Amino acid sequence: MQILSDAIARRLRTLCEQNHITPFQLSKRSGVPNSTIHHLLHLESNTRIQTLDRLCAALGITLADFFDADSFGAQRHGKEGRE
Repeated sequence: MQILSDAIARRLRTLCEQNHITPFQLSKRSGVPNSTIHHLLHLESNTRIQTLDRLCAALGITLADFFDADSFGAQRHGKEGRE
Protein backbone atom coordinates (compact mmCIF):
# COMPACT_ATOMS: atom_id res chain seq x y z
CA MET A 1 0.00 0.00 0.00
CA GLN A 2 2.93 2.32 0.71
CA ILE A 3 4.11 2.02 -2.91
CA LEU A 4 0.69 3.07 -4.19
CA SER A 5 0.49 5.98 -1.72
CA ASP A 6 3.92 7.15 -2.82
CA ALA A 7 2.92 6.96 -6.50
CA ILE A 8 -0.26 8.95 -5.81
CA ALA A 9 1.72 11.63 -3.97
CA ARG A 10 4.27 11.88 -6.79
CA ARG A 11 1.52 12.10 -9.41
CA LEU A 12 -0.29 14.87 -7.51
CA ARG A 13 2.94 16.85 -7.16
CA THR A 14 3.67 16.45 -10.86
CA LEU A 15 0.16 17.53 -11.87
CA CYS A 16 0.33 20.58 -9.61
CA GLU A 17 3.67 21.55 -11.16
CA GLN A 18 2.37 21.01 -14.70
CA ASN A 19 -0.68 23.16 -13.95
CA HIS A 20 1.39 25.80 -12.12
CA ILE A 21 -0.70 25.54 -8.96
CA THR A 22 0.10 24.91 -5.35
CA PRO A 23 -1.52 22.21 -3.25
CA PHE A 24 -3.41 25.01 -1.49
CA GLN A 25 -4.80 26.23 -4.83
CA LEU A 26 -5.75 22.64 -5.70
CA SER A 27 -7.60 22.50 -2.40
CA LYS A 28 -9.57 25.62 -3.25
CA ARG A 29 -10.37 24.40 -6.78
CA SER A 30 -11.42 20.92 -5.70
CA GLY A 31 -13.14 21.59 -2.40
CA VAL A 32 -10.88 18.99 -0.78
CA PRO A 33 -9.53 20.27 2.54
CA ASN A 34 -5.94 21.49 2.39
CA SER A 35 -5.13 19.21 5.34
CA THR A 36 -6.27 16.17 3.33
CA ILE A 37 -4.02 17.11 0.42
CA HIS A 38 -1.14 17.72 2.85
CA HIS A 39 -1.63 14.26 4.36
CA LEU A 40 -1.69 12.67 0.90
CA LEU A 41 1.47 14.44 -0.21
CA HIS A 42 3.34 13.53 2.97
CA LEU A 43 2.15 9.90 3.01
CA GLU A 44 0.34 10.41 6.30
CA SER A 45 -2.93 8.84 5.13
CA ASN A 46 -4.57 6.89 2.36
CA THR A 47 -7.16 8.43 0.12
CA ARG A 48 -10.59 7.49 -1.05
CA ILE A 49 -11.33 7.20 -4.72
CA GLN A 50 -13.97 9.94 -4.33
CA THR A 51 -11.29 12.34 -3.11
CA LEU A 52 -9.03 11.51 -6.02
CA ASP A 53 -11.96 12.01 -8.39
CA ARG A 54 -12.54 15.53 -6.98
CA LEU A 55 -8.84 16.36 -7.32
CA CYS A 56 -8.80 15.06 -10.88
CA ALA A 57 -11.86 17.12 -11.80
CA ALA A 58 -10.13 20.22 -10.45
CA LEU A 59 -7.09 19.39 -12.57
CA GLY A 60 -9.20 18.81 -15.67
CA ILE A 61 -8.40 15.11 -16.00
CA THR A 62 -10.18 11.81 -15.43
CA LEU A 63 -9.26 9.13 -12.93
CA ALA A 64 -8.12 7.03 -15.89
CA ASP A 65 -5.77 9.86 -16.92
CA PHE A 66 -4.49 10.11 -13.36
CA PHE A 67 -3.57 6.43 -13.18
CA ASP A 68 -2.32 6.26 -16.77
CA ALA A 69 1.13 7.50 -15.85
CA ASP A 70 4.58 5.95 -15.68
CA SER A 71 4.52 6.07 -11.87
CA PHE A 72 1.73 3.48 -11.89
CA GLY A 73 3.29 1.26 -14.57
CA ALA A 74 5.32 -0.72 -12.05
CA GLN A 75 2.17 -1.66 -10.13
CA ARG A 76 0.43 -2.83 -13.31
CA HIS A 77 3.42 -4.85 -14.48
CA GLY A 78 4.17 -6.22 -11.03
CA LYS A 79 0.61 -7.44 -10.62
CA GLU A 80 0.57 -9.02 -14.06
CA GLY A 81 3.76 -10.86 -13.26
CA ARG A 82 2.16 -12.56 -10.23
CA GLU A 83 -0.87 -13.86 -12.08
